[in-house]
Amino acid sequence: MSLTVSDPNSPSLALFGKARAAVLSALFREERDAKHLRQIAREGSIGPTALARELDAFLAAGVLIEKRVGNLRLFQANPQSPFNEPFRQLAAALSLSAVEAPARGEGRIAKMRKSERLGLSAPYDWPNPDISDDALIAKAGASLRFEDIAALCAHYGLDRVRSVLAKSAEGDLEKKILARQLKNIEAALAEEGDLAA
Repeated sequence: MSLTVSDPNSPSLALFGKARAAVLSALFREERDAKHLRQIAREGSIGPTALARELDAFLAAGVLIEKRVGNLRLFQANPQSPFNEPFRQLAAALSLSAVEAPARGEGRIAKMRKSERLGLSAPYDWPNPDISDDALIAKAGASLRFEDIAALCAHYGLDRVRSVLAKSAEGDLEKKILARQLKNIEAALAEEGDLAA
């Protein structure tokens, strides 16, 4: 049986403590997606304050990179860090990689849903774990939840999200709300210098 960060007998907790183990588990898997602080906190069952201190230490060491989308802090492993690959190997050795559970009623392996990987507030892909990226963007956009739209922009890019939502938005009010949210995200990205000219 694999040990996970939430397992009190996990060697990772004994060696590194809960906050550091949560960072290793969330950010040094094979996937290279950026994750926001609350998503990492949820996955590691740890408070955001303790986690923020640990993330700041990893940032100061140059092991992580941070992007801001509005008030949302997104973190990912720094591919230029010499510690990147050793941390990935360490996470795997400590069984911190995403544990895939058997699908309900079947012996096959279930993958982590896209909405969970992206840290979205709802399982927009619940009925269809193989949902296309554009369909996921459209469903999450229809919720009008700013945090989810910001996470989608951070992952898929502002232009792609804007294009998909322009086609899928229904009604004038929904279109106005989405346009305002995307304008705020664009302004935040431009302010941080992350928006390509």
